[in-house]
Amino acid sequence: MIHKAIEMALPGDVIVVDGAGDLTQALIGGLMRTSAITKKIAGFVIDGAIRDLNEWAEGGIAVYARGTTLCGPSKDGLGEMKLPLAVAEWPSHRVI
Repeated sequence: MIHKAIEMALPGDVIVVDGAGDLTQALIGGLMRTSAITKKIAGFVIDGAIRDLNEWAEGGIAVYARGTTLCGPSKDGLGEMKLPLAVAEWPSHRVI
């Protein structure tokens, strides 16, 4: 579903992903970062984990995430897009 969001995004968009705070498996990684940079996406807000931290640290795109993990993302699972957004109790730190 996140791949589809990247595909549909317009330059300057921010993609927000509700990963229910799960840190056991990354929702996005370096390859998705590269795709997002190519599409000129402004950034990601991830309520979950990211991986490939060294690539994110290179800059070029903003990412705010709950944490990091070495376990890669999966393309399996359900998802919905273009839903109303409510952010509560978000951590006050930035993960890049």
